[in-house]
Amino acid sequence: MSKVWSRFWLRGMCGVLVVFTAALAAADDVLKLVPDNALGVVVVNRVGETNDKIRALALRLKVPPVDLLSTAKLSLGLQEGLDDKGSLALAAVPSTPEGVPVMVAFLPASDYAALVKQLNAEIGDGGIATFAVGDKTLVAAHKNGYAVVTEEANKPTLQAVIVGGTSIAAAAPALTAWREENDAYAMTTPAGVKFAQQQIQFGLEVAKAQLANQGEQGKAALAGLSMYDGLVACMDKEVSHAAVGLRMADDGAVHVITRTLPVPGGALARFAAEANPSNINPLADLPQTPYVIAGGGVFTAASMKSWMEASFGMMRSYPGWDKLSDQQIKQLSKISLRSMQGLRSMALLMGVGEADEPLYGRMLIVMKTKNAQAYLDNYEAAMDEMAKILKETDQPLLAFESERMEIDGLPVLKLTMDMASFLAAGQSGPEAEKMMKLMFGGDGKMSTYFAVADQTTVVGTYVSSSQLVASVRAIREGKPTLADDAGVAQTLAILPRGAQWVGLASPRGGAAFVSRMLKIVAPPGAGLPTIPEFPETPPLGLGVLLSPSGLDTDLVIPAAVLEAVSETVRKALADRGQPDA
Repeated sequence: MSKVWSRFWLRGMCGVLVVFTAALAAADDVLKLVPDNALGVVVVNRVGETNDKIRALALRLKVPPVDLLSTAKLSLGLQEGLDDKGSLALAAVPSTPEGVPVMVAFLPASDYAALVKQLNAEIGDGGIATFAVGDKTLVAAHKNGYAVVTEEANKPTLQAVIVGGTSIAAAAPALTAWREENDAYAMTTPAGVKFAQQQIQFGLEVAKAQLANQGEQGKAALAGLSMYDGLVACMDKEVSHAAVGLRMADDGAVHVITRTLPVPGGALARFAAEANPSNINPLADLPQTPYVIAGGGVFTAASMKSWMEASFGMMRSYPGWDKLSDQQIKQLSKISLRSMQGLRSMALLMGVGEADEPLYGRMLIVMKTKNAQAYLDNYEAAMDEMAKILKETDQPLLAFESERMEIDGLPVLKLTMDMASFLAAGQSGPEAEKMMKLMFGGDGKMSTYFAVADQTTVVGTYVSSSQLVASVRAIREGKPTLADDAGVAQTLAILPRGAQWVGLASPRGGAAFVSRMLKIVAPPGAGLPTIPEFPETPPLGLGVLLSPSGLDTDLVIPAAVLEAVSETVRKALADRGQPDA
């Protein structure tokens, strides 16, 4: 290699490193200014680049392009001084000295003096600028390339922020790389989690007070709210930081991403430390059929233990369940866990259905087990044992009946559950009966049919056995599954690798389902809105990944879905003689 080429290569690499380091610094700088006692912060990374992405997305969707950055500059009369390459933030900071949350903005400034000059600001003591925007008077100060801005009444808070201390960035290093990946994000701190918890608890208490005076229906709704008390109470003990981000990918897809950091020593932290990436097909052997939603993932007795215990504990507040003793609740929890022995994963699909089929008429589950026949036998025994405990109360709920039968030569386990006493507690009358018929059919009972498809696979269907035999045969004959569909495969490929749980939503199936439901529930002669047939597109996807880094979710909207929505809306407007939005 020649000396000239060596020098050229070395200079090029140095340039790349300088640019890369500067980009990382720009993304980090804004949070280095936000004090760690802030409740939360909203950030737009690289404002100029993000603004360009929004414009490009609008053009792709054939809607009028939006230039938010230019609009903001024009409305404020700014021609210079704002750094388009920097990131801006809006933080909720406890006021000084009261401690009441107030908003503080951090604007990237390439020339702070020019910025405040255009705002006709008056510079006072300590270099604090005072200026008016509309009917509000604001104050600002310069710190590390940023204009820190808040309302005039919060001047002491501004001064405290300028003095500085430990920042959010230093308090949550586990979010550093995650923040850089997103075009915009919002993040809450431990103080913010605690504040949100208090607000939710206050809201629940207000709602409970209002429902307590609304008779039997109020009691049922009150019981539903009471089930969440335990979950809300543990928020600050389990969640340290929570963040949600927006990322516009180069292929046109939009990702809504979250990351939750667990509190060390909590249950979530323990589960996260023990979690391993999944290497299974999350959709198992779900069939290719028109569907509304589908999903699946790892569901084992070990991973579901805490959830089962918490669920049965919360259900104590539901009418009728209060008759169960603590010992019976513990027994039910243990039996439920035992019923899952040998389960490795589970997938579920809700089909679109036809005509006036019940809501659950096209529900199908596929379970992957260690031994399918042993799992099914154990499940039947556990359900019978659970039914005996429930019948010991004066008002038995979820009464199970099981029977063995054959359907087209296929051995089937049928479980029948009386849903009327459970779902209609405090909600008797024509409306409750109508809802029961809509979900399960006319008799208020939900039947579930299970059959062994192969050595490790159990298939179950709800309400009707019509799709059970066909689904079992499809698995035995090795027919293409839902995961083999090209659109589904496209969405799965852009979800987090190793995600333990995956969910899909079909826009086409969803539109067809809504159209069908409207025809069922609408009174005779009612004018129904026309739901247009949605084009065939890849589904929306959701991936959930638990790892030592925390709990991550990624909701992806493929570009083809966004384009189809835009086209459908524009076509509907054109048919009505209205201009495009």
